[in-house]
Amino acid sequence: HPFVAANLVHLAILYQRSGEGNLADPIRDRVMRIWDKAFGSRDAWPMIESYEFSRLEALRGAREEALSGLTRCVASGYAEPGLGTLKEFAFLRGDPRFEKLVAEVRKRTSSSPQAPGS
Repeated sequence: HPFVAANLVHLAILYQRSGEGNLADPIRDRVMRIWDKAFGSRDAWPMIESYEFSRLEALRGAREEALSGLTRCVASGYAEPGLGTLKEFAFLRGDPRFEKLVAEVRKRTSSSPQAPGS
């Protein structure tokens, strides 16, 4: 079920962060199978699933996979203004593709209507 996979991806992220990538890899594979079955191809994954998987891929050092997922997130409306400062994505800084995504998110969040009185 997709909700199970959402929890599993967080477990894989924890393993990857703790230096136990060998434990994260089979979980990563299971998450991919569950989400592919639920949503179709990776291009059809919802934004939050793509984002979480991008975090895992970034921690694995998988540049292309992380950028691909982040590109899908931003195209779907992702608007976390701190994207460029998140630790998981530090190794992507300086990559023009990542910087373009960060700029797009900043532009989107800076042009958002502000709440009254702010």
